[in-house]
This record gives sequence, C-alpha cells and structure tokens, in this order.
Amino acid sequence: MLFVTDIFGNNGHLNPYISLCKSQGRQVQILDPYAGAKFDFADDQQAYEYFTQHAGHDYYLDLVQHHFSKLTQPTTVIGFSAGASAVWRAISQPTSMVDKFIGFYPGQIRHYLDLAPQCATHLYFPQQEFHFDVEAVIASLLAKKTVDCVHSEYQHGFVNTASAHYSAEGSTLLLKLLASN
Repeated sequence: MLFVTDIFGNNGHLNPYISLCKSQGRQVQILDPYAGAKFDFADDQQAYEYFTQHAGHDYYLDLVQHHFSKLTQPTTVIGFSAGASAVWRAISQPTSMVDKFIGFYPGQIRHYLDLAPQCATHLYFPQQEFHFDVEAVIASLLAKKTVDCVHSEYQHGFVNTASAHYSAEGSTLLLKLLASN
C-alpha cells in the first residue's frame, strides 16, 4: 500500500491509518512532495504557499511516476488532495503495478477530466470546493468505466488533523475503508 500525501507532506497525520494497515500485515510506503522532511505548517494557506514555491503539481506528478516505475508488486494507492491529483494523472498512463486507487478531495482533477485511469479508482470529494462545481466534476468522472465517486458531507482536508477542515467523524471513513480493503 502506498500513501501519497497532500501539501502538508508526511507530518504524522497519516500515522493512525498506517498503523492500521501495518497491524493487518500490509507493507506500507509513504510518498510526499518534500522527500520526507517534516513541516509544522501553521495553516492550510502556509502549506499551500510552501508547496507551490518548493514543489508544485508537475513536480509531484514526476515523483509519483518515478515511484510507480519502481513498484514490483500490485499496489493499492491512497492519495490526498495534491497527491491524489498527481496519482490521477499518473494512473492515466499504463501502470501495471497500481491495481487500485483511492483518492480523497482531489481538486486538481478538474483540470484533467479528459484522462482515464487504467485501474479501479474510487474518489471521495468534499461537500464543496470554492474553485469549481463538485457535482459537475463528479458527473463527468462517473462516465468513466473504472471510476466511482462519493460526494461526502465533509470539507477539503477532512482526514488531515493539520487541516482547518479536519473531521474526526470524516476520518473514520478512511479507517473503515482500510479495515475492509
């Protein structure tokens, strides 16, 4: 299993999810845009500014593609926000070792609706996004045969304790998914 982080990087917010996977005997890897460096961003805006100045969406896509090229066994990928959007772009290329993708609040997908993932893809969108119509994006994505979408009641960032929109209730959605997969 591979976790691809959001713009906060690997700041420890994934620990409960990783612990659950490891307790089930799964091998777990984490990919983040900062090569494992840990940051304690004050808020979502500071994390976004740092991400755009020091990484960016295309850079993150390159990291994801490089990591995918080194996979040696079928892998479930779980991505968050910018990480989920990078995975979306990468799985639209032949990637035989990614057999399932679960993405949370992948807002940048709206710019890549013409892509078609090459594996089973399950996307969880927030209740609303300020930059686009979530329902219209979901409708477009549901036309793809390998994609299913959930329009959640939570806000962007709901599984990340560092996000202003973290929801303990919403984060149990991910824990339940991991327990059942």
